[in-house]
Amino acid sequence: MVKIGPLASKSVLSLGPDATVRQTAIRMIERGVGSAVILTEDGRPGIITERDLMRAMADGADADKVSVEAYMTSDAITASPSWDVAEAGARMLAGGFRHLLVLGEDGSVSGVLSIRDLARALLEGRRTAPPA
Repeated sequence: MVKIGPLASKSVLSLGPDATVRQTAIRMIERGVGSAVILTEDGRPGIITERDLMRAMADGADADKVSVEAYMTSDAITASPSWDVAEAGARMLAGGFRHLLVLGEDGSVSGVLSIRDLARALLEGRRTAPPA
């Protein structure tokens, strides 16, 4: 059983809810990531993804004035590093999302698991598994 903790990206881009759509898109491109953690005032982490930014543009949002708060997922699904890849993958498929926030023991975001991370783990597992 492969745990997701080591698979999740530890290089997490974190922004405040007042960051604009454009600022967020620029930072995501600079970092080469598909999502950003939004640190809300209530302490619960939210997330904004490439899909959310595309939705903002499709809605005609002014990227320099509209904050990510208007398009982020404030009730993001979170996971424990002890989840196995099957559990994480099933949750992502059921919810229709491609990023999962991984929380450390203290409740803070310790990483972000992407569908790409899961695919990589599954493919690497097949390469190293003995032939059937």
